[in-house]
Amino acid sequence: MNPTRADLHSPEITTDHLKQLARFLGAERVGVVELKGSNTPNEDGSDAYPFVIVCGVRTDYDPRTAKGVGGQVAVRNGRFVTFTLASYIRELGYRATNQLPADEQQMAAAAGFGTLDAEGRLMAPKSGPRLHVADEVIHTDLPLAPDGEA
Repeated sequence: MNPTRADLHSPEITTDHLKQLARFLGAERVGVVELKGSNTPNEDGSDAYPFVIVCGVRTDYDPRTAKGVGGQVAVRNGRFVTFTLASYIRELGYRATNQLPADEQQMAAAAGFGTLDAEGRLMAPKSGPRLHVADEVIHTDLPLAPDGEA
């Protein structure tokens, strides 16, 4: 993490720039969720991560059922996007991790991607079945403008 924080625009402009970068990297959908009760400090005494960034990438196959190389391309693409975004945020001097546990389907629904069905799977009306929500979401303290709350 860069020890000097970058000067940022407003949270709305910063969010727009981050979403544009994610789309450039291959994300079809990008959303920001504000976590309720995130002011509780972590075990190490640091502040909690108040925001989660969720990315969805286009897929031709459902990675849960297509275990071959073709079915796993979306998984790789989603991880590439989240890894690169988290690295970029750390270069700005803010904390970002995709190692914390999170329910990516629930976070995607909170970000406005769609709704959850009875099995807890995301139903995205704009993207249909061709959207894979990246397995790793980004937890960050970068000031952002949320699309939803969880």
